[in-house]
Amino acid sequence: MLNVKTILVVGAGLMGSGIAQTAAEAGFKVYLNDVADTFINKGIYGITERWESKLKKGKIDADTLEKYKSNLNAAPDYAVIADEIDMVINVTWLKDKKYDLIFHDAFSILKQPELWSEEIMSEYFRLLNDGGLFLTY
Repeated sequence: MLNVKTILVVGAGLMGSGIAQTAAEAGFKVYLNDVADTFINKGIYGITERWESKLKKGKIDADTLEKYKSNLNAAPDYAVIADEIDMVINVTWLKDKKYDLIFHDAFSILKQPELWSEEIMSEYFRLLNDGGLFLTY
């Protein structure tokens, strides 16, 4: 089993911030990164708003909220924290990188055939490291 304590999430949009939120709630130290500070700040703001909504509804208490917040960090320059990172979850498309794992989050081939084309699949496999995994539903 992996000994993961610290996660870097690259991409602070809906998917990335959702992953960061879930990981922080699970007790991981999470760093959120994106191409610009404004995107990172927007992602963290949205996560914090969702947590504060849970607090108002009585789904979490103030101590839990503070614990969650302490697990979430901005990482405008993740090179500074590279030694601390145990896992990277990249929800962006960086064509100049190779990946150990690609998760294809698409609807069925019947609903979204364009996301299952030979061109898309070839690009995914080009981006995988030797021995990398391609996962989908």
